[in-house]
Amino acid sequence: MTRRRLLAPAGIAIAIAALMSLGSACSLAKPTTQTTGTGATGGSSTSATLSTGTTMLLGNGVGLPSSASIPKGRTYTTSTEGHPSYTFREIWRRAIVEAQKWDPDAFLVQAFARDMNSEGVPSEWTLYFARQSDGAYQIAKMDPWGNVTSTQTFASGAKSSWHAVPIGVIDSDTVAKLGTQRFIDLNASGFSRQQVQLDWATSQPVIRWSYIVLDGSSHKFLGEVMNALTGEHIERKTYPVY
Repeated sequence: MTRRRLLAPAGIAIAIAALMSLGSACSLAKPTTQTTGTGATGGSSTSATLSTGTTMLLGNGVGLPSSASIPKGRTYTTSTEGHPSYTFREIWRRAIVEAQKWDPDAFLVQAFARDMNSEGVPSEWTLYFARQSDGAYQIAKMDPWGNVTSTQTFASGAKSSWHAVPIGVIDSDTVAKLGTQRFIDLNASGFSRQQVQLDWATSQPVIRWSYIVLDGSSHKFLGEVMNALTGEHIERKTYPVY
């Protein structure tokens, strides 16, 4: 039986076939560093933009996000795992510690995860951090237990298109619950292989979560796109498979 996969369009700066596009396409630079290690433990705004200097400011004037300023996420422990796993905001709190070792002004611009369970915990997170000074960016892979498993740094990117993720985005457990309920309301049957992406809309300055599933009846990937600050429905999308 042929395994269906989500077809990945052009990414913001990375040609990674397994990932969906989270921004406008731009040319790639070869990675300048690659490390493997363990992550450290670590207001709301309707928009986020970059200042003209080296320090990023959110739309409500809040300064550069840090581990301490990001709201805590949810922690789950099962009897089979024996150690806690975390939702997105806790993963972000831990990942930004490592990213700001790379550059003190690093900020999150987008995130992607696959195989998410009903509690908003996936098998792996991919987080994209950028800095404004020269457009460089770092990709961090995180396991569900809060460890940075690898990082890859690129020397240049789409500096003019970086937008910082506001600290007020809803957590992945809320995204999973809202997305699941909305597909149930649609009478979608047998959906599986849940994945999510957090990115900015290209046509307007809206930060959004996309909850994406493989629908068992149509055999298509369906996406419930919602406002990442409020959870409000934006649109429903269908993605190509191969």
